[in-house]
Amino acid sequence: MKTLLLVAFVVVSAHVPILAESPDDQRWQALAERYLDEMPAFSPVGATSMGDHRFDGELDEIGAESRARWIAFLEGVQSELASIERTELTRANQVDYALLAHSTRSGLWSIREVQGWAWNPLYYSGTAGGAIYSLMAREFAPLPDRLGHVADRLEKLPRYLKQVRATLVPERVPKVHAETAARQNRGVLSILENMVEPAMNVLDDAEKKRLTAAMETAAAAVEEHQTWLDETLVPQAEGDFRAGKEIYEKRLAFSLHTPLTREQLRARAEAEFDRVRREMYDVSTIIYKEQ
Repeated sequence: MKTLLLVAFVVVSAHVPILAESPDDQRWQALAERYLDEMPAFSPVGATSMGDHRFDGELDEIGAESRARWIAFLEGVQSELASIERTELTRANQVDYALLAHSTRSGLWSIREVQGWAWNPLYYSGTAGGAIYSLMAREFAPLPDRLGHVADRLEKLPRYLKQVRATLVPERVPKVHAETAARQNRGVLSILENMVEPAMNVLDDAEKKRLTAAMETAAAAVEEHQTWLDETLVPQAEGDFRAGKEIYEKRLAFSLHTPLTREQLRARAEAEFDRVRREMYDVSTIIYKEQ
């Protein structure tokens, strides 16, 4: 989800200010604006990282209900895209239309077919750390306000980690992913120690007391999660980290925005490699002769 949020946000926001030139452009404009308004709420941590600070006190929801809402949202976007005649759009809007359509297809395929939510614990550990880091790394608001949102998110961390444990299927998790997640789990505590604690002197006594309590709550939740990682996830992890040919080729096509097959891409790459090598040889021969 995080990649789709970032790609679509950048792509669509680049052309939102453009005035509509046809009824279809107007419908596209309305869709783009609604998408930008509603999409960030599905990942508050991702929204903070992108500069949308409406949800700085929230923490991502994990589980079947949140996935169902995300799928319904993407399907709704697809339905609205299908009702717009792309050829009637301005050239700039046609490009954005194609990119958003591609991103929604990719997002739905990923959540339904790849199902990283069930076997990739690294996404969750990254989100937990990013929830705090994204608030502290940039001075987008007064420090006391940002520390207040740190407390908000830390108070929600036990719920988040509980949802992670309920969502991951240990038997599907690759051993290397499980071991890496176990090593990274306490990283959020390092962020608290190095970025949050030194900044607490700007808070009044009540704010400091609340944040201290939130940090203690979060630390206990992280340790509870560490026990689960060490005693349940790592021992039971037996998934295959290899995606397989079918998944790999679809992921490659989505990543590169191309219908070319893996074999075609390799053939092109090898041909270009040979061409550049010949050119390098020709240039070096000229230089060598001049010496």
